[in-house]
Amino acid sequence: MDLIEQIKSWFINETSTYVKGLTLPIVLGGIYKFSTFIYKRVSDKKDEANLFPYYSLSTIKNAKRNYIRTKCQNVDPSNEINYKSSFAFSAKEDLLKFFLKKVLKNENNENQFYLILGDSGMGKTTFMLNLFSRYKSTLFMFPKNHIRLLPLGEKIEDIFREIEKISTPAKTVLLLDAFDELPALDGKNILPRFHELIEKTKMFKYVIITCRTHFFSSEKEEPFELKIKRYNMNGNDYLTIRKMYVSPFDDVDIKKYI
Repeated sequence: MDLIEQIKSWFINETSTYVKGLTLPIVLGGIYKFSTFIYKRVSDKKDEANLFPYYSLSTIKNAKRNYIRTKCQNVDPSNEINYKSSFAFSAKEDLLKFFLKKVLKNENNENQFYLILGDSGMGKTTFMLNLFSRYKSTLFMFPKNHIRLLPLGEKIEDIFREIEKISTPAKTVLLLDAFDELPALDGKNILPRFHELIEKTKMFKYVIITCRTHFFSSEKEEPFELKIKRYNMNGNDYLTIRKMYVSPFDDVDIKKYI
């Protein structure tokens, strides 16, 4: 019996380290997965309340599925007869990475307003949904800013009411999709309504607006200088909006899409 007890004791003592080495990562992995699951469920519930009644979680999931990263450039690609030739004269950049890493993460960024221009079907709404989702999922990497996504295709009075409900505009990133779908717009009141929208949102941390490129009659009429005064050491001047154009798919993007 002594020999059996010795063998039993040796087996328990010698294998305990090995067993612990195996079980500890499994336990920790299980805790991590469970915590991630709970966090995702809570986050989804908050997102659902945040997006209601204009978007659903399924809309976000569909936008993320097979998403081809949107690229942007500093000149209108439609000004070139051949899209490929425009690439040699324009600075292109990953639009999602630009906002996540250079804008929303930078507390000292001087640009407050961004206007993303692109033709119909170029993925402006899909980009906004992916930006909302990515920002929410990596919020721990950023300062404590909130984010809100609203479609401008609804009644403007309703949208303005939703904007006014936001209690912390100075700590909120506001995404406004499809200015060109704003109801009751015509060629005579585009710029006045745009300036009205800017006036309503001037207290927000960042405001990102999408619109069809040729909704404004010419590039000169695409609002670049906003009529909102600010005061600095050099006297009074105006806030400016940064215009960005959605780039058409290149050959690599086409292959990914297919």
